[in-house]
Amino acid sequence: MSETPNVVSHVIASIGGKAVRFEIPRTHAALGRLELDVGSALEVWRRLTEEKWTAADVLAVLRASHPAPPDRHQPPMPLRRLDGSLADAVVRTQGVDPHVVEALVQRQPMAMWAALAGLVMTGFLFGLDEDKAVFSVPS
Repeated sequence: MSETPNVVSHVIASIGGKAVRFEIPRTHAALGRLELDVGSALEVWRRLTEEKWTAADVLAVLRASHPAPPDRHQPPMPLRRLDGSLADAVVRTQGVDPHVVEALVQRQPMAMWAALAGLVMTGFLFGLDEDKAVFSVPS
């Protein structure tokens, strides 16, 4: 009897000799942010897997899934309370520092990163067999 492979939602990419885990959290908030950038998650998956993607598709998926610290903070900003008074609030921005992903994609042609983004979206939407959830970036 053969063993059933583990199904995972992430992709381990070998980049510069380091293993980097790309994964879009399976939360409503993560899906909402991604869909604000690129529209329907299913449609962006189709564009990526049918090679009809745009650079914006690729960058949005990589930003949503890159493991750089996601909890950047903006300076406090005034918010109006329901009673009309003002309060300072710290606004958390989601996603990674865009410069991290931009620096990463400049190393190789965009089409190579589109393949990784397609795998990431497949893992997010459907899951991937653990042995297929790997990606290697040429040196």
